[in-house]
Amino acid sequence: MALARSVAAEEADRVRDGRLTVTVDGPPQPLFVTGIESALRRAVGELLANAISHTPQGGRIRVSVTRSGREAELTVADTGSGLDPAEADRLFERFHRGGNGGDGRYGLGLALLREVVTGHGGTVGVTGRPGRGARFTIRLPCPPPRPGRPPAPPVTADRG
Repeated sequence: MALARSVAAEEADRVRDGRLTVTVDGPPQPLFVTGIESALRRAVGELLANAISHTPQGGRIRVSVTRSGREAELTVADTGSGLDPAEADRLFERFHRGGNGGDGRYGLGLALLREVVTGHGGTVGVTGRPGRGARFTIRLPCPPPRPGRPPAPPVTADRG
């Protein structure tokens, strides 16, 4: 949770300039995933930066952290410009040119995000509709505790 809050705090100036509302919520206890904190921080940062870029003034962005079975889920949902559902999978391709009839910028950030997430044994997906915002979800495995042995150093949603 603190990782998500920390990333949101790093974007405070852009959020204020865009007159956006960003909320971050999740469970009171930490969620653990095994991974490289700096890489996971960049992945979360990319999703938040993407939401900020595509949400008009006065819009809302919600970052939520939950546990679903054996996975930690981090979702970034916005009230922005949305996306064509037919383009959803292509957004994660390197150099995909999307949005506004192909006039959007070349996509490398989301492609690298997917590489980071899959490299950590997770998945990333997106849903949305034009004019109705987008919802990106990262799912990462939560390692089960190993009896009799201390766990590997985790990355937690509570470390900033």
